[in-house]
Amino acid sequence: MSTISLCMIVKNEEKVLSRCLESVHKMLDEIIIVDTGSTDTTKEIAREYTDKIYTVEWNDNFAEVRNYALKQSTMDYALVLDADEVMTEDSYERIHEFIKNRERVIGRIKCKNIFKNHSGEEVNSISWISRIIPKGVYYEGAIHEQIVSSLPRKNIEVLIHHDGYFENNKVDRNLPILLKELQRKNDDAYILYQVAKQYKLAGQYEESLEYFIQSYNNVRMEDSFRNILVVDFLYVMKEVKVFDVALDVIHLEMNSLKDYVDFHFLLGLLYMEMSIHNPNMYMKYVPLIEKSYEKCIELGDSVHHDGMEGTGTFLAYYNLGLYYELFGFKDQAINCFEQSMSYGYQKAKDRVHTLK
Repeated sequence: MSTISLCMIVKNEEKVLSRCLESVHKMLDEIIIVDTGSTDTTKEIAREYTDKIYTVEWNDNFAEVRNYALKQSTMDYALVLDADEVMTEDSYERIHEFIKNRERVIGRIKCKNIFKNHSGEEVNSISWISRIIPKGVYYEGAIHEQIVSSLPRKNIEVLIHHDGYFENNKVDRNLPILLKELQRKNDDAYILYQVAKQYKLAGQYEESLEYFIQSYNNVRMEDSFRNILVVDFLYVMKEVKVFDVALDVIHLEMNSLKDYVDFHFLLGLLYMEMSIHNPNMYMKYVPLIEKSYEKCIELGDSVHHDGMEGTGTFLAYYNLGLYYELFGFKDQAINCFEQSMSYGYQKAKDRVHTLK
């Protein structure tokens, strides 16, 4: 039977490390932890779970350290996690079912990212990430590192929860590394996208837009991150209010993204913002708000693609309810809010209470 290691890099993770290791240590044959300079009790916590702890100098390069950790592994596969991630209890059997045949396949697992939006509401996004790696496969990229391999990739119904976006210092840490990497690869669409995302996270939308434009101009149709790049690009254009450019992008992308629920959800937000900002110029887009959210509900939440949780269910119903409420269709609004409420969405429950 195939064996599996956990390969993790850490620095000052005393607040979250035991939570992560407790969620996975029973399903592993080996735990490899590489520390890049902790000054807290991270190493002491790690020693409760493994004696395979290594210290390396941090050189602003995540791939370099990840690859060092992978090279210490003596098992057939490596599970790569960060300290701010927690694996769900039902993962053990699914992981071992995946690796038991010793196939040279990279496993993509589902990551639920938990963060707060600009109104302070806690929301979740879903991303599929390559984290179960056959021995001999390695990373490249100083940050937001990617696996370099022509091996096939397969989605596995394994879920991890990631709440690291609550950390306030990540943009300060990540952005200088990305900009340095960009000096070497100035037309790399993925790095440009990651720079744009960092500025977006910081609320610096003008700067973000500059890098989104460059990334969009360099991205290839086959790039795995292309769909979510377009949605994030449109979101930033909504915030900066460059609506005519956004409409041009929508025209170009409508066919290729017609089945991508997050695209249609963003269209609903964008058309609403346009109509509020300049009713005389953009009034013709008002009916498209309703159509966009109806399309989201028709498609349902995305199962195999990255995106925001609820864009095909409770968030779409909720926003459609707001649309109906705004235009005085009370019964239709209540119906949508009740549909949203059936998914446990508290804001929808509050709206029903107000309208009734």
